[in-house]
Amino acid sequence: MTSTKYIDLCPLARTDLPAILGIRNDHRIEGDYQPTAPRPITMRMLEAHDEAGLCALSSGGEDDIEFGIRDPNDPSGALLGIAGLYDVDPWAGIAEVGVTLGYEAARGRGLGIDAYVALAMYAFDGLGLRKLVGHVKGSNEAARGTCARLGLVEEGVLREHRWLRGAWEDLHCYAFFARQWTPDYVDWRDRELDLPTSGEIRIRRTTRTAS
Repeated sequence: MTSTKYIDLCPLARTDLPAILGIRNDHRIEGDYQPTAPRPITMRMLEAHDEAGLCALSSGGEDDIEFGIRDPNDPSGALLGIAGLYDVDPWAGIAEVGVTLGYEAARGRGLGIDAYVALAMYAFDGLGLRKLVGHVKGSNEAARGTCARLGLVEEGVLREHRWLRGAWEDLHCYAFFARQWTPDYVDWRDRELDLPTSGEIRIRRTTRTAS
């Protein structure tokens, strides 16, 4: 439904359930990306969840929109992760954004940033939303780095708000506005984000030399 050069965001299918089950039962993934404590999930529970029309990573319904993240160059169509807009409020023009990469092979390649860019393109250009928000645990440095790289504005910190691995974690609140969005973000790998303190975003072309 929406894509960049490196990832496709596609509807989730019944055949994705085994991969989703692996994501839901990996405490490292759930601990980093989900807002609540990890809980074991069985295939039967996940199948019932799917039959009820609920999302893979939330218990929401029509207010949540989820996509599977896939590599457009992988003929197997393997599920790399899940990207979603949650608590979509068309009247206020706001949604919470979330990206979960499920396997080590999918990480460290910039695919998370690609997924956030594709979600923003869908949210702002497709749905006409005006603001995306995200909540990131203080210890999740990779996600916080992604927020900074994309120019998300940190709006505040909820102190000791989540229990994670035996300690209370701060929850950092970020926002990204439609007025910041530009199609140039799709080519972020070939560009350098210039983020002045004013919050306005400029993107300049970078030159790559052959190695």
